[in-house]
Amino acid sequence: MKSWLIPMAAGFGAGILSAWGVGGGTLLLLVMTLILGVPQQQAAAVNLLYFLPTAAMGVIAHKRNGLLETEVLKSAIPWGAAAAVGGALLAMFQSSIQANTFTSTMTYEILLIVVIGGIGSITGSILGSFLYIACSEWWLRFLDDPMPYIGVSVPFMRGGFRMLVFSVVIMIVVLFFRKGIMGDREFSWDGIINFFGKLFKKKDKPAKEVASK
Repeated sequence: MKSWLIPMAAGFGAGILSAWGVGGGTLLLLVMTLILGVPQQQAAAVNLLYFLPTAAMGVIAHKRNGLLETEVLKSAIPWGAAAAVGGALLAMFQSSIQANTFTSTMTYEILLIVVIGGIGSITGSILGSFLYIACSEWWLRFLDDPMPYIGVSVPFMRGGFRMLVFSVVIMIVVLFFRKGIMGDREFSWDGIINFFGKLFKKKDKPAKEVASK
């Protein structure tokens, strides 16, 4: 009897705590790992699966009570889903996630990405992350290679020189783009269509003036 009674009671209690917003996942994880002897990774997977229907019922209840902000959901859900996929891929390729992976250096890198892209722009953060990784790992990698180019050996091109050049690039971006590359602007198809529409209108005006003359 205990084999199904304890899990049922734990699920019932976690559901009530989740409805109150207290955090039933903590209770569910503790019961599964400490009492039922479930391995930590399996307990985390069960916990995530458990909260899928719980979250769905919460969304329905909040929508009926008029507590959902549609505009916030439109911007939060896609980027939250993208971040979840990124975390899942990180765990899959590294086989495990440890706290020592997320050092203070990574914190500074994230802050730098946000500053480069634009503090008030999600699109800017994505663009900044691409530019940061591309410059530090791909485009400037040849600067660490001491091999001669066109028969000329450059003495200062050695390990670590790319980070010096990358620092200069960051300073240039900060000097000329005080609010970041995107600032507080966001990527939108309407903005792109309007931009090219205005561009073509400007080109059409001189042609019409010439034709009228």
